[in-house]
Amino acid sequence: MKPYAAAIERYQILPQHMPLPLTSESVFNRGGPLAVEIGFGGGEYLAYMAKKNPDCNYIGIELPPESIGRGSKIMYGQSIDNVRLLLGDARYLLRELFAPQSLDYILMQFPMPWPKDRHAKHRIASPVLTETVADVLKPGAIFELVSDQQWYAEDCRKHFSDNPAFTASPLETNPHRPFLTRYEKKWQADKRETFRVVATLNTPKPAPRFFLNSEMDFLNLPSLPTTEQLSSLVNQRFLEGNLSAQVKEVMSIEQGFVLRMVASDDSFTQFFYTRLRTRKDGSCVISIDDCPYPYYTPAVRFAVHQLQESLAQQMNS
Repeated sequence: MKPYAAAIERYQILPQHMPLPLTSESVFNRGGPLAVEIGFGGGEYLAYMAKKNPDCNYIGIELPPESIGRGSKIMYGQSIDNVRLLLGDARYLLRELFAPQSLDYILMQFPMPWPKDRHAKHRIASPVLTETVADVLKPGAIFELVSDQQWYAEDCRKHFSDNPAFTASPLETNPHRPFLTRYEKKWQADKRETFRVVATLNTPKPAPRFFLNSEMDFLNLPSLPTTEQLSSLVNQRFLEGNLSAQVKEVMSIEQGFVLRMVASDDSFTQFFYTRLRTRKDGSCVISIDDCPYPYYTPAVRFAVHQLQESLAQQMNS
């Protein structure tokens, strides 16, 4: 196995295939404090923290797939054992993958600010994030934000100061940082300021979750649909409340079909494959493929059930 592939295999975790919630024991096979960095970028600061605090376990969450590769390469090159990396949207995964009062520290550095009002829904710092942090942090633990955008840091501080579960410290300008990433060094050279917000959790507060704990459904049809019946569903949008789903592509395989689908719970969007195959008795079973295996959410369940119902109606007409 090539070193790059070996690094990713060693450091990336796939919670879809793991028991939830994630813990130090389940991820690292040892106890110890558990911390999360939201948006670890290239992984430089995450590696620094892990080496400085070898008894603490760190999980980094990032959205761009290339960050998993870069971060894994850094950890692999420095033989770091107490870091694992997770691909996905931290706005949702932080709440869904970790148990209440389970995290000892949460760090978020230089997130994309999304400054335009029409993009505000994409900002990770929000009242929803504050509610999530109030759920997953341990009492007395801290959330820390570092940003190069003063307005963003002020907004983030307001979210925490408005929530009675937290005590938010005054906004710090150009705080002392024991380790600087290559980007921070460049910003300092350009005389750009940085801002820090620290919020301490006083009173934990549970937050609702939407990932499903049940097994994914296997659905049935009396026979295998035709190519024409499946193709008629491509790009048809299924909607119900905050759930949406679409069939994006139909591919023929031996004894069946594979459908590329997309499902969204609000803005938590997942692409996955659904397999339709013929049984020995001539009936058809519909199942979700395990590569890539989605998180089982109401939208994923809705997508598969809508697929089954739409095909059943066509086959009965």
